[in-house]
Amino acid sequence: MIELDDVSVRLAGRIVLDRVSLRSSKGELIAVIGPNGAGKTTLLRAIAGLAPADGRIQLAGQDAREMSGTTRARTVAYLPQGNIADWPISVRDVVAIGRIPHGGGPGREREGDAAAVATALAATDAVHLAERPITELSSGERARVMLARALAVQATILLADEPIAALDPAHQLGVLALLERTAASGTTVLAVLHDLTLAARFASRIVVIDDGRIVADGPPQKVLDEALLGRVFGVRALHLQHDGKPVLVPWLTQADLRR
Repeated sequence: MIELDDVSVRLAGRIVLDRVSLRSSKGELIAVIGPNGAGKTTLLRAIAGLAPADGRIQLAGQDAREMSGTTRARTVAYLPQGNIADWPISVRDVVAIGRIPHGGGPGREREGDAAAVATALAATDAVHLAERPITELSSGERARVMLARALAVQATILLADEPIAALDPAHQLGVLALLERTAASGTTVLAVLHDLTLAARFASRIVVIDDGRIVADGPPQKVLDEALLGRVFGVRALHLQHDGKPVLVPWLTQADLRR
């Protein structure tokens, strides 16, 4: 569903992504991890067409450069980090914005729009928020609403940048389980995550980015070893196993170990 060949992004004269190549299959949930500033957000923005990129990007079998804006918006749903909301419009209308690539949206509902919006609200536990202004919500509630907006697109590729950053533990688990189900339904999901244990529990594959390059790519059990955690994150973690999946608790920094 996603094919990247030697994709590079330069911003303000600095190389942020450096010759990244990546292949994904239909129905994969891929966790993208790495230290702050590694290039994770830029990777998602390049795939979404929001960052100028060199190299080849192919989405759902089509060359991204040859796709119209509407086709790309229907193919790729992008959930940015931050969940900023400045206008006091209803949650239902915010989610309905996800239908704009299909010709719908707030105030111009087309066939299938109402069902898509209702399904997205239910999936993110946000039905009870539907009539409230989004500016009155907590950061965690806004995070779920913005995810609902991305789901309402019903795209074949979903890019989610830190989708659980503002959520309490129960909703973190709920959102990641939802992304897992979304992938199982055939959507390719790339999610930037910082919680290594949750990434290992829910993702079928982990891609590690450091200094603009992919330095590891594979199943969580193979990727998240002590050497990589020390080299990329500068930490030593406690390693446990539960239900055959790794549980990692960052415990010491490299600076702690040198003392």
